[in-house]
Amino acid sequence: MAKVVFRIIPLVFIMFALDGAAVDKLLINPYISAKGVHTLTAPSWLKTRPIYLNLVNEGVKEDALIAAESDVAEKVLLQYTHAYDGELKTLRPLQDQRIPLPPQAIVRLQKGGLHLMLIGLKRPLKLGREIPLKLIFEKSDPIYTRVIIQKQPD
Repeated sequence: MAKVVFRIIPLVFIMFALDGAAVDKLLINPYISAKGVHTLTAPSWLKTRPIYLNLVNEGVKEDALIAAESDVAEKVLLQYTHAYDGELKTLRPLQDQRIPLPPQAIVRLQKGGLHLMLIGLKRPLKLGREIPLKLIFEKSDPIYTRVIIQKQPD
């Protein structure tokens, strides 16, 4: 029994020794992940491409995707597809550049909805290659991932 007490006391001491922000950071969202990250091939004349993915928040608190970066583009915007009269579609940047990630949820960034947009491509995107992507969150640490380049559908 004494061994159990001695193992618990150091943990309790460490929790009290940390300031509130550090404890909150430990408990907040180390559980966000990016799945199925991909984009589509692009010829050299095309300067924009969408990125699609699923953001999974297995944490107990809400977070939000607030930015993204890639060295293959001048910038990466958080965008959505807006439909007029159900047919004509335009792409628009999110005004506050924030995509909420509720706890215990999957947020799909997909064609016809929310997505990321590479703006000002610096090189063509070739089939089968990968490009780097950094996802930046309000509370969680950034996620560094690779974007798989898939064939543009016919």
